[in-house]
Amino acid sequence: MSRALLVLCLLAAQVAADPAGEQLFRDGRTLLKAGKIDEACEKFQQSRDVEAKFGTVLNLADCRERQGRFATAWELFLEAKALAQTQKGARDVAEAERRAKLIAGKRAFLTIAIASRVPGLAVTRNGVVVPESTWDQELPIDPGTYAIEANAEGYLPARISVDVAAKGKATATVPALERLPAVQDTHDPAHRTPPLGPPNNAPPPTTFASPQDPRPTTGVTPPVRRASLGVALGGTSDGDLTPGVRAIVQTEAGPGAIRGVFTMQYARLAHDESYSGDNSNLFAFGLGLDYMLAWQPGLASAAGIGIGIDLFTGGLDPNSATGAAADPSTGFWKAVRVSPIIFRFRSRPAELGLHAVIVVQDSPVLIGTAALDWFFW
Repeated sequence: MSRALLVLCLLAAQVAADPAGEQLFRDGRTLLKAGKIDEACEKFQQSRDVEAKFGTVLNLADCRERQGRFATAWELFLEAKALAQTQKGARDVAEAERRAKLIAGKRAFLTIAIASRVPGLAVTRNGVVVPESTWDQELPIDPGTYAIEANAEGYLPARISVDVAAKGKATATVPALERLPAVQDTHDPAHRTPPLGPPNNAPPPTTFASPQDPRPTTGVTPPVRRASLGVALGGTSDGDLTPGVRAIVQTEAGPGAIRGVFTMQYARLAHDESYSGDNSNLFAFGLGLDYMLAWQPGLASAAGIGIGIDLFTGGLDPNSATGAAADPSTGFWKAVRVSPIIFRFRSRPAELGLHAVIVVQDSPVLIGTAALDWFFW
């Protein structure tokens, strides 16, 4: 019996609050009441490092929220919720969850985009390793300035800096790393080559991209993918359904890209001035030249001009007394192209766009299309 009582006492001693952690927690509460937010946060952090208790983590989360570090506070409120599930009751769990939901919309987000992945690539943010699983992902982060560095054996390092505003979203694009020049064996006379000029002992150039660099902020990152194939589904202002296929070739130009767009769309015409019957078909082939500008990460707009040709087949010739099938005919058309919204997947080579084409004929016809384009090159 006495041995069992001793075991219970030892267990109670293990779950009791650590005196050092408790004192740091009380110091933090005193500083917080005095309005010394930064000093209070430091004490709460030290207390948490000594012993992670629900009350300590909840107060630390509240303190980080007062500092404007909403992403850190959000994570701490979720940690407090997990601790409450084992240390407290349902009321405390609900309170921690409620506080986390209140500040979720205040968080800032940062995407570290990798233009080209090479073997052994390592990326750090303010000296802390960024896991590869989080590359090209939009993740919550506290506002501030961050130094992003990429290194790989056999390549020149790349360093960029990005500012993340409160409640904002930013993208830091790590450019493709350049290979280090090959080093020849100077001890072997067969591999010696005369110098081409005076020695240059200057350190290798380092790439910097400031927050004002349009590439990280617009989302058009080098190299722009050059070609795609896609599918489209849309309709016309005169009531025709127009499925089709698309192909895009493009090249980077300034902050955006110039792209050539080829489309082939099909429509079944039930009532047409030239073809009667319910089996008249229209194949519309179009070629457009657009300029695309990405005005926000993941979103872009494009506009341009285009020409095309219509091929009519099937149906009955209205001028035939025997009801014979009409001969195929063609018609050229001119068009104005606009693409109000293009959603560009940052982690995949794809675009989901809403496009509009105004066909200039005897009477204008509007063709609206939703298209998914996959960039294979």
